[in-house]
Amino acid sequence: MRRLAITLLVAPLAGWAGLSLAAPQAAAGDDEPATEPATEQLAPVDVLQVSGLFDEVLVQAVHDAIADSEANGAQALILQLDTRGAVVGDEVMRALLQRVADAEVPIGVWVGPSRGSRAYGTPAQLFGVADITSMVPGSRVGHTGPLLELAGDQQVDLGPSADVLRAGSLSFSEARRGLVLRGVESDDTGLPTVRSLIFAMDGIKVDGNVLDTIVEQLADDGTVQALPPPVHFLGLGLGQELFHTVASPAMAYLLLMIGLGLLIF
Repeated sequence: MRRLAITLLVAPLAGWAGLSLAAPQAAAGDDEPATEPATEQLAPVDVLQVSGLFDEVLVQAVHDAIADSEANGAQALILQLDTRGAVVGDEVMRALLQRVADAEVPIGVWVGPSRGSRAYGTPAQLFGVADITSMVPGSRVGHTGPLLELAGDQQVDLGPSADVLRAGSLSFSEARRGLVLRGVESDDTGLPTVRSLIFAMDGIKVDGNVLDTIVEQLADDGTVQALPPPVHFLGLGLGQELFHTVASPAMAYLLLMIGLGLLIF
């Protein structure tokens, strides 16, 4: 599960974009060629920030992220969630929940990054289909409305707190006690960062596969450093971001006021 890579150089973690371990190079005149890294590189973890109301653009971004993670061999996809609801119909959200439930790559949902983050409305039902769920301390989840029905024997499972979540919300500690959170057994106080979630995912078994999300390296000073696997941050394209922003109620209202002002002018 955990690996000990002893190298002469410890490469820094480059802005969460990924992790590369540099092998020592042979000095000039040495007979020995440059060696390979001491351990094979772990499969990456993908992270998609899902912020704002779920519209067609954001829903499609989640679909695309799942497809990309499956195609690129990622060992997990984390959805960083902060939303107050959805502006798409139940059929669109049902298709998204079904896609998450059927995904070949393990999917985690983490409500963050701040204490004011929320997972409200039908997007909160992602907690009932994801493999791993967690929250930042101070965040809340709920107001799911009636649970959507999925195909076959799959279902949105929010545990014994489903009735409470339908019209109300829960804090981290309440969601933990109510068995809404799943996967991370040691998550007793909430995970404050994506990095902490990735570390907590180490050793979790999903559909027969065990996640391996920690590399232990021995530094020059003799200390052991815990490092994550390569982390790929996914995001909306420029055009997608523009349409997602314009589609928000606040921006739509602002544009309407501007248009009316121009007409009056």
